Amino acid sequence: MQIIILLSAVFIVLLSPVNVYADQTASASIIRESRIEEARDDRLIRMEKALSLYHSDLAPYSKFIIDISDKYDLPWSLIASISGVESGFCRNIPKFSYNCWGWANGNRSFTGFEDALETVASGLKQIYFDRGLTTPELINPIYAPPTPSWARKVRFFMSAIENQTPDINLEFNL
Repeated sequence: MQIIILLSAVFIVLLSPVNVYADQTASASIIRESRIEEARDDRLIRMEKALSLYHSDLAPYSKFIIDISDKYDLPWSLIASISGVESGFCRNIPKFSYNCWGWANGNRSFTGFEDALETVASGLKQIYFDRGLTTPELINPIYAPPTPSWARKVRFFMSAIENQTPDINLEFNL
Protein backbone atom coordinates (compact mmCIF):
# COMPACT_ATOMS: atom_id res chain seq x y z
CA MET A 1 0.00 0.00 0.00
CA GLN A 2 2.85 2.36 0.84
CA ILE A 3 4.38 1.63 -2.55
CA ILE A 4 1.13 2.55 -4.30
CA ILE A 5 0.92 5.81 -2.36
CA LEU A 6 4.57 6.57 -3.09
CA LEU A 7 4.15 5.81 -6.80
CA SER A 8 0.99 7.94 -6.89
CA ALA A 9 2.84 10.85 -5.29
CA VAL A 10 5.71 10.54 -7.78
CA PHE A 11 3.23 10.29 -10.66
CA ILE A 12 1.39 13.44 -9.49
CA VAL A 13 4.66 15.36 -9.13
CA LEU A 14 5.79 14.31 -12.59
CA LEU A 15 2.52 15.32 -14.23
CA SER A 16 2.17 18.63 -12.38
CA PRO A 17 2.89 21.69 -14.53
CA VAL A 18 6.10 23.39 -13.58
CA ASN A 19 6.94 26.95 -14.47
CA VAL A 20 10.42 27.24 -15.92
CA TYR A 21 11.97 30.65 -16.12
CA ALA A 22 14.98 31.58 -18.22
CA ASP A 23 17.21 34.48 -17.47
CA GLN A 24 16.27 37.02 -20.15
CA THR A 25 19.75 38.50 -20.17
CA ALA A 26 21.34 35.09 -20.76
CA SER A 27 18.78 34.28 -23.46
CA ALA A 28 19.40 37.59 -25.23
CA SER A 29 23.13 36.99 -25.03
CA ILE A 30 22.80 33.54 -26.56
CA ILE A 31 20.60 34.89 -29.37
CA ARG A 32 23.03 37.76 -30.03
CA GLU A 33 26.02 35.38 -30.10
CA SER A 34 24.11 33.08 -32.44
CA ARG A 35 23.35 35.96 -34.82
CA ILE A 36 26.98 37.11 -34.75
CA GLU A 37 28.11 33.57 -35.55
CA GLU A 38 25.57 33.35 -38.41
CA ALA A 39 26.85 36.65 -39.80
CA ARG A 40 30.42 35.38 -39.62
CA ASP A 41 29.46 32.16 -41.34
CA ASP A 42 27.68 34.25 -43.95
CA ARG A 43 30.87 36.25 -44.60
CA LEU A 44 32.79 33.04 -45.18
CA ILE A 45 30.19 31.75 -47.63
CA ARG A 46 30.22 35.06 -49.51
CA MET A 47 34.03 35.23 -49.60
CA GLU A 48 34.43 31.64 -50.79
CA LYS A 49 31.78 32.09 -53.46
CA ALA A 50 33.26 35.34 -54.78
CA LEU A 51 36.84 34.11 -54.86
CA SER A 52 35.74 30.89 -56.56
CA LEU A 53 33.81 32.86 -59.18
CA TYR A 54 36.97 34.88 -59.88
CA HIS A 55 39.02 31.64 -60.06
CA SER A 56 41.31 32.96 -57.34
CA ASP A 57 44.04 30.92 -55.69
CA LEU A 58 42.92 32.72 -52.50
CA ALA A 59 39.58 30.85 -52.38
CA PRO A 60 40.93 28.14 -50.02
CA TYR A 61 42.18 30.93 -47.75
CA SER A 62 38.78 32.60 -47.36
CA LYS A 63 38.51 31.84 -43.65
CA PHE A 64 42.09 33.00 -43.08
CA ILE A 65 41.33 36.27 -44.92
CA ILE A 66 38.32 36.93 -42.71
CA ASP A 67 40.18 35.95 -39.54
CA ILE A 68 43.17 38.16 -40.35
CA SER A 69 40.84 41.04 -41.23
CA ASP A 70 39.13 40.64 -37.86
CA LYS A 71 42.50 40.41 -36.10
CA TYR A 72 43.59 43.77 -37.50
CA ASP A 73 40.10 45.34 -37.43
CA LEU A 74 39.94 45.75 -41.21
CA PRO A 75 36.84 45.53 -43.40
CA TRP A 76 36.48 41.80 -44.08
CA SER A 77 36.33 42.21 -47.88
CA LEU A 78 39.15 44.77 -48.28
CA ILE A 79 42.20 42.50 -48.55
CA ALA A 80 40.61 40.25 -51.17
CA SER A 81 39.32 43.30 -53.07
CA ILE A 82 42.77 44.87 -53.26
CA SER A 83 44.06 41.60 -54.70
CA GLY A 84 41.31 41.85 -57.31
CA VAL A 85 42.55 45.25 -58.45
CA GLU A 86 46.27 44.57 -58.17
CA SER A 87 46.49 41.07 -59.65
CA GLY A 88 43.10 39.86 -60.85
CA PHE A 89 42.68 37.96 -57.56
CA CYS A 90 46.19 36.47 -57.75
CA ARG A 91 45.85 35.26 -61.32
CA ASN A 92 48.57 37.63 -62.56
CA ILE A 93 51.51 37.49 -60.17
CA PRO A 94 55.13 36.40 -60.52
CA LYS A 95 55.37 32.67 -59.96
CA PHE A 96 55.87 31.72 -56.31
CA SER A 97 55.81 35.35 -55.15
CA TYR A 98 52.37 35.05 -53.50
CA ASN A 99 52.20 38.84 -53.85
CA CYS A 100 48.64 39.46 -55.00
CA TRP A 101 48.60 43.03 -53.63
CA GLY A 102 51.51 44.65 -55.44
CA TRP A 103 53.17 44.97 -52.02
CA ALA A 104 56.44 46.93 -52.15
CA ASN A 105 55.60 47.97 -55.71
CA GLY A 106 55.26 44.30 -56.60
CA ASN A 107 58.86 43.53 -55.65
CA ARG A 108 58.11 41.62 -52.45
CA SER A 109 57.90 37.83 -52.36
CA PHE A 110 56.33 35.84 -49.56
CA THR A 111 56.74 32.25 -48.38
CA GLY A 112 53.06 31.54 -49.02
CA PHE A 113 49.61 33.12 -49.02
CA GLU A 114 49.30 33.06 -45.23
CA ASP A 115 52.60 34.94 -44.87
CA ALA A 116 51.45 37.41 -47.52
CA LEU A 117 48.04 37.90 -45.92
CA GLU A 118 49.56 38.47 -42.48
CA THR A 119 52.07 41.00 -43.85
CA VAL A 120 49.51 42.87 -45.95
CA ALA A 121 46.90 42.98 -43.17
CA SER A 122 49.46 44.18 -40.64
CA GLY A 123 50.77 46.75 -43.11
CA LEU A 124 47.30 48.05 -43.94
CA LYS A 125 46.60 48.43 -40.24
CA GLN A 126 49.89 50.20 -39.39
CA ILE A 127 50.42 52.31 -42.50
CA TYR A 128 46.82 53.32 -43.21
CA PHE A 129 44.18 52.49 -40.62
CA ASP A 130 46.18 53.58 -37.56
CA ARG A 131 46.63 56.94 -39.29
CA GLY A 132 42.93 57.40 -39.96
CA LEU A 133 43.06 56.31 -43.61
CA THR A 134 40.22 53.82 -43.32
CA THR A 135 38.54 53.83 -46.72
CA PRO A 136 39.78 52.94 -50.20
CA GLU A 137 39.38 56.61 -51.15
CA LEU A 138 41.71 57.73 -48.34
CA ILE A 139 44.17 54.88 -48.93
CA ASN A 140 44.34 55.42 -52.72
CA PRO A 141 46.75 58.41 -52.90
CA ILE A 142 49.41 56.53 -50.92
CA TYR A 143 48.81 52.90 -51.97
CA ALA A 144 48.31 53.58 -55.69
CA PRO A 145 49.18 57.24 -56.37
CA PRO A 146 49.34 57.00 -60.16
CA THR A 147 45.91 55.34 -60.36
CA PRO A 148 43.06 57.62 -59.26
CA SER A 149 40.50 54.94 -60.21
CA TRP A 150 42.03 52.43 -57.77
CA ALA A 151 39.60 53.22 -54.93
CA ARG A 152 36.57 52.89 -57.22
CA LYS A 153 37.80 49.49 -58.39
CA VAL A 154 38.47 48.31 -54.82
CA ARG A 155 34.96 49.45 -53.86
CA PHE A 156 33.54 47.55 -56.83
CA PHE A 157 35.14 44.30 -55.65
CA MET A 158 34.22 44.93 -52.01
CA SER A 159 30.61 45.28 -53.08
CA ALA A 160 30.83 42.22 -55.33
CA ILE A 161 32.16 40.12 -52.44
CA GLU A 162 29.82 41.48 -49.79
CA ASN A 163 26.75 41.13 -51.99
CA GLN A 164 27.29 37.51 -52.99
CA THR A 165 24.15 35.60 -52.20
CA PRO A 166 24.68 32.31 -50.44
CA ASP A 167 23.30 29.33 -52.32
CA ILE A 168 19.90 28.33 -51.04
CA ASN A 169 19.65 24.72 -49.98
CA LEU A 170 16.07 23.47 -50.15
CA GLU A 171 16.95 19.96 -49.01
CA PHE A 172 14.74 18.70 -46.23
CA ASN A 173 15.68 15.92 -43.87
CA LEU A 174 12.67 14.13 -42.43
